[in-house]
Amino acid sequence: MIDLTAEKTDEQSKSIAKKMLIVGCFLLPCVWLIMPCYFFDYLRSSAKRSAHTQRIRLYVMLGGVGAFLELTALLVWMAVYLTSWEKWGATGEALCLIAKQG
Repeated sequence: MIDLTAEKTDEQSKSIAKKMLIVGCFLLPCVWLIMPCYFFDYLRSSAKRSAHTQRIRLYVMLGGVGAFLELTALLVWMAVYLTSWEKWGATGEALCLIAKQG
């Protein structure tokens, strides 16, 4: 569990950012969307320019790009499915999670 109240070192923050990036790779874009909020201080501070801070910024940016791509793919799939599921016949109906009545 991540302790939000404790003061974190740069090394611990870098480790957390890397873990969040990896967890987001398992089709959990919500983790990538949380990263900028969690690491807001690292993204906005101009005083800290250490190697760890740069690595954290890289992880957050990669997470943002990954979230954008994953959510875009989901929206494209939804658009394709909703406009053409009837043409797919039984396969289109099998992919539907809500059974039609009637």
